[in-house]
Amino acid sequence: MFDCRGLWTEQSVLYQFDHKGVLIAQATKDLKIDNDTALEHAIEIGAEDVIAHTQDDEKFYEFLCSPSQFFKVKLALEKIGYDIIQCDVEYLPKTSIVLDDADKQSVSILHSKLTSHPDIQNVYSNYEE
Repeated sequence: MFDCRGLWTEQSVLYQFDHKGVLIAQATKDLKIDNDTALEHAIEIGAEDVIAHTQDDEKFYEFLCSPSQFFKVKLALEKIGYDIIQCDVEYLPKTSIVLDDADKQSVSILHSKLTSHPDIQNVYSNYEE
């Protein structure tokens, strides 16, 4: 929360974000997973969605769940045979915006100042980088 030109920003835009558990996982070498199998696993363990990503010829899966199901989904993925690469409970934007170069620079400066402040733990935004 901060006061900027007389405007309080405490949760003023929270409605534009979904609070979700986000788990980035990769199948172990012993486990052969395709997109359909990952979707079946997501349904079985209570995840809301799964998104497949490929980087450097390696496949990763992004499992989304409600924050209350986060640890249940994490433990279930590990039990099935996924390696958890990254996991956290985050605020994901419902819609994204594209900024022009001048606005990107301004937002980047603000983002840097906010993240370097010792009282701020996380900064969430809805602009595409």
